[in-house]
Amino acid sequence: MLSDSTSNLGSRFWALLIIFWGFIALSILLIQQSLTNGDLKTHVVFSITLFVSAIVTCPVIKWLIHYFDWTNARNVSTWVYLVIACIVGSYSAAILINALLGGYYLLAGKASMFVFFWNAVYSIWLLMNLLMLLWTVIYVILVYVNKLSSMELKQSEAALKLKEAQLNSLIGQLNPHFLFNSLNNIRSLMLEDVSKSRDVLTSLSDFLRYSLSNNNQAFQTIENELNIVRDYIALALVQYEERLDYHENIDESLLAYKVPPMLIQLLIENAIRHGIDRCQGKGKLGLTISRCKDNIIINVVNPGDLTQKVAINEQQRSTGLGIKNIKQRLNLLFNEQASFNLSEDNGVVKAEVIFPLKKHNDTQSQG
Repeated sequence: MLSDSTSNLGSRFWALLIIFWGFIALSILLIQQSLTNGDLKTHVVFSITLFVSAIVTCPVIKWLIHYFDWTNARNVSTWVYLVIACIVGSYSAAILINALLGGYYLLAGKASMFVFFWNAVYSIWLLMNLLMLLWTVIYVILVYVNKLSSMELKQSEAALKLKEAQLNSLIGQLNPHFLFNSLNNIRSLMLEDVSKSRDVLTSLSDFLRYSLSNNNQAFQTIENELNIVRDYIALALVQYEERLDYHENIDESLLAYKVPPMLIQLLIENAIRHGIDRCQGKGKLGLTISRCKDNIIINVVNPGDLTQKVAINEQQRSTGLGIKNIKQRLNLLFNEQASFNLSEDNGVVKAEVIFPLKKHNDTQSQG
């Protein structure tokens, strides 16, 4: 059983009913008057009684439609039931019309014109049956279309909630090895430089706070993301020291624009784990953020060799926040409008992420 509250047509039913049957009654009045040139008052009364009978009968049919859920326009049985309901409803309306007309004739002193023979009921019933069936078809189709729209909206909302849940799950991940290594490095550093260890501990605290507090947001500004990346680099420098040579090339006009949270950090972490960590000597790690038309382009370069199958397999089997995580998040947020490419040239690996600027920029002009 369907409730009127579930349909947007519920509040508009009476307006649609009055407009439809008002148009029908007026049309019949004009047709009768133009064809017969009879008593105008009689024709007016007939149109009024037809309108009143429809206003009384149609809500009953509407109630049956919703009570028995006769709203599936693609179901043949639905139309069988609707035809039966229209036959019974129109017959009842025909009897009501004749009764009202008879009352008018009696009150107007035209008892000789009072006719209530079955053939009169049948003729009016035929007209009402056609009109009521037309009204019912229109109403059921409107209800069916509205129902489909509501279902599509609910499905879209459910899909959005699923995406948000998946994103929160991905963003909320934290590489335990990085955390353990950072804590061990800070403990060792405290024996050598307490002041520096305090600064590094602050960086770790800021990094953890940011990663945990922003796991329910789809986007963050590039400026905020760069701050957390620099905290991460500060922690990595404790472990790698001179082996890590980090530099940035950032388009300052993009700082207020937004990117998926932790995305840049994931690229940097992946570059360190699979590049700097395997580099025998000093490794250069570069981050470039630029704009090309309506796209943001993020490039991270590090030493490495993708031609070694072992390295590639290890990279793909990574249990931390790696390439698989990046691809999943880009797919959830941008579908096919974003891309992630990993390439290698002369011992330098480049990770490149491209995604549309206009999809999530609400505060800046496209310029």
